[in-house]
Amino acid sequence: MAILCSVKSSHQWTESELHTFNVSTIGVDASTFFGVKELPVVQISPLILNNDMKPRGPLSEVSNDDRLFFSYLFCALTEDKAAVNDFAQFILRLLHFGNGERFICSRMVLPFTMYEKTVLAKPDISIVKVDGEHLLLAQVDKHGTSNADLLPRLIAEAIAAFGENNRILAQQGRPILHQKTFPAVSFAGVTPMFYRIPVTQQLGDAVARGEYPPQPTVVQSLVPPVPNVQLYSTRSEACPTHKADRPSSNALRL
Repeated sequence: MAILCSVKSSHQWTESELHTFNVSTIGVDASTFFGVKELPVVQISPLILNNDMKPRGPLSEVSNDDRLFFSYLFCALTEDKAAVNDFAQFILRLLHFGNGERFICSRMVLPFTMYEKTVLAKPDISIVKVDGEHLLLAQVDKHGTSNADLLPRLIAEAIAAFGENNRILAQQGRPILHQKTFPAVSFAGVTPMFYRIPVTQQLGDAVARGEYPPQPTVVQSLVPPVPNVQLYSTRSEACPTHKADRPSSNALRL
């Protein structure tokens, strides 16, 4: 069924496009999201895990990563989107997402088709394999935004990344994928939200033709296990001031 829709690049997508293309979101717990009962222990400095602000006094006896974490955190809390992007990339490097055959890219341009016209997606951060395959996407914005506003952009970027991955597979003479689930993260300030975005060939074709897909797409979302979930979900509208409201160190445990 053809639908009336405006042609939009990824940064213009809103909740309206999700309704248009039969995309919804459901919140799940960590075990459902990751498919395991217990998450593996992440080797992160106790200074980072146990402090939501830079400890008072000199940090001469701590690691360079510890010093950088609190510097990036301070900038992300007080400056613009670029500082949040720097903070998010540092977190990904700290967790070794850029090691081995994976590297971290900023603002890669991914074309995709919407309503028979070519538009562009520009994920703020992408984790990419050396062969060009997109593995993980991240979208960031400064304080005053919400993760809910960033999700539609991530979904458009996932659709574009799906098409790009298949283009690379076809060039290599390998079978294309009919479905792929992209892990994704949005950072509203220093408040991350985690997603699993399933993209199918049917969804990509529906967006390309401007048609309503009969098969729904359900995105899983995960709020990290922080002390105050309700406050966490709304706190990006203002800079956090209390430890129970700050997610950065707790989110690292994921």
